[in-house]
Amino acid sequence: MKKRIFFILICCFITVKSFGQFFLGVTGGIGAYQWDKVPVDNSTKTSGGIFSEIFGLNLGVGNETFRFILEGYEDYAPFTFSLNEFQGMGTFSAGAMAKLSLTPFGDSWGAKKGFSLGVGIETTKTELYFRSKDVIRNWNPTKFGYIAYSLFDEDKTTQTDVFCKAAIGNHPTMRMEIGIRVSWFLSLGGY
Repeated sequence: MKKRIFFILICCFITVKSFGQFFLGVTGGIGAYQWDKVPVDNSTKTSGGIFSEIFGLNLGVGNETFRFILEGYEDYAPFTFSLNEFQGMGTFSAGAMAKLSLTPFGDSWGAKKGFSLGVGIETTKTELYFRSKDVIRNWNPTKFGYIAYSLFDEDKTTQTDVFCKAAIGNHPTMRMEIGIRVSWFLSLGGY
């Protein structure tokens, strides 16, 4: 299975190289809401919050109608906490994502519309500070799916995603986040 995936990726890069471009990018964003469910002893604990900041670096290849992007990112939410039983505040996540962005729709206000689909892995830690002395939190690895409505500027150097991300890990670890991500790209070649 791993050989098949590797072969498909190599074929995609060879095909795209003949008519595409390579680019580097930086991503910044704001998570409007996030929710986490993590294991605690023999039970679970949920926490949620508004406002998280997202920062990432991208490497991609693509042309005017699609882009394949690899992204490494961090996501820090200082205000997450549990309403049921306060045990601390803050959540930090770090991860990697493979994302395919398509622009099949026409222009609108000088921007091209499209969508993005992605998958990835991340690890999350909750209750970073203000926690009780007896509270111990571990890193919780998850796998996630990502879907977004995307807008691209005319020269495709900026991509704005209104996204939803859902993650699942070892039972009962789960995570959900919605927000806005903006990516700025620097082309390493031309169309």
